[in-house]
Amino acid sequence: MINRLIAFVLLMLACVAPAVAQTDSTPTPGLLHARKLTSEEARNAVLQARGDTVAQLQLMGGKFVQKAKMLETLAPSVFLERMAIAPPVGPSTIAPVKLGVPPPTPSVNTYKGTGATTAHPAVALLLAREDGNDLYRASCSGTLIRQNVVLTAAHCMCFSIYPKENPDNGAECVNGASDKPKSRMIEPARWKVFFQHAGLRNVTRVIVNEHYTFSSTAVRDDLALLVLDKPVTEIDPPSLPAPVDAVTSFGPGEIVGYGYSAVQGGNGLALSQLLQAGIKGAGQVTSGICSSLTYLEPTASLCSTYAPKQNGSVATVCEGDSGGPLWQPTGAGTEIGVTSGISTADCTIVPTIGFQMAITFRRHNTWISEQLKSVSGNDVKGIMPAFGDNLIPVADRRNIGSFNEAGNYKSGPIISEAQSRILATMNSSGDIQSFSVVEEGGKVLCKGTAGLNANLPNVNLCWAVVKAGTKYQVVAKGESSQFLQYVVSMRPLGK
Repeated sequence: MINRLIAFVLLMLACVAPAVAQTDSTPTPGLLHARKLTSEEARNAVLQARGDTVAQLQLMGGKFVQKAKMLETLAPSVFLERMAIAPPVGPSTIAPVKLGVPPPTPSVNTYKGTGATTAHPAVALLLAREDGNDLYRASCSGTLIRQNVVLTAAHCMCFSIYPKENPDNGAECVNGASDKPKSRMIEPARWKVFFQHAGLRNVTRVIVNEHYTFSSTAVRDDLALLVLDKPVTEIDPPSLPAPVDAVTSFGPGEIVGYGYSAVQGGNGLALSQLLQAGIKGAGQVTSGICSSLTYLEPTASLCSTYAPKQNGSVATVCEGDSGGPLWQPTGAGTEIGVTSGISTADCTIVPTIGFQMAITFRRHNTWISEQLKSVSGNDVKGIMPAFGDNLIPVADRRNIGSFNEAGNYKSGPIISEAQSRILATMNSSGDIQSFSVVEEGGKVLCKGTAGLNANLPNVNLCWAVVKAGTKYQVVAKGESSQFLQYVVSMRPLGK
């Protein structure tokens, strides 16, 4: 019932969006294609969707009643955004699609072959502040390419759920147009960046590629940079590739992102039911030239087809993976692509084509390099070890689990071999209400400074200094049965 309800709400979102002409090359095959409604029809449709959603949540009882009360108070436009960014219940049977987004659909992480991972420390979770409240929720992914700069996808900042605020290009995104204001998501205060091995950073500047285009007929230069308020000293940024005039890095590779995901079903394909965004996943893909997607530049893009039973890739991307990396096939820790989108609105179906903007392509590579020159900041040494080689972090403890039915989680014991400074972080597909590191005898070593109480539902963290021989655990309270990942990074004092 809930899956059908969310599908209905998403259809309402599509109905109030501008109609998009469908062609043979359009990646979303009519799923969200609808006539443009009058303003009165659109408002009535939204009110009906809000009423049906509230009624269904009230029938479910428990924690859903509180969410129903909250949704009931929202203005129609704010309700639309809330449903598009974070449906009140989930997972839904299709990847949520933001109102006003023309095909192709910005991406996510379906079953990724290797599944959930706490490796790839340079891959960040981008948290976006919703309209109507101060919550920063899981939105996109990105990669640390310099200690104070994250590379991501421009469409993360340049799509709005409001029809008249849906920029097709970088100029409209940054400056607005005669019938469209500039994107509100280019405001730095709208973003926070989370690293499993470094914690949270604020954003001081959003840089969108001026040639960015994302429409049903052309996808170009889907690249953006986030400048952080302070450097990430705990992670060695991966290297950028050498520029080439045409993409040549085809073949096996690995994609990483925090987007919506699904586990492998018994038939070897992804299950249709998706987990919410907020968990880092990784998987193997085989990239080739993007000849079948006519809206892409074949010399500037990489494509992979999700079709495990048809000798295709065992993974693809979904909403929330946008901006995440495609790694060099050699395993050298070099990012060669930035996840941009997928060819269908439902990322679980076969075949689905995922595509990346190639940063090996000279125009993309040059733009990134030129922007880095304009950003101040030098590499500095931090108080925690730098996790090198990008792929394999060391000197940490990591796990992937879930909150139990009562919403509780307690890790296994961790023993400090020396007096150490530790950073404990957690990210979840649901809300994290509380988080702490607790000594065996019950003494609290540190309490989380983020989480739901700090308007950061999907992440939490805390710092502590622990003595040699101390046995401690990560303890958290969150949403019943939602997935989580925790990382405890440690550095012996004096080293």
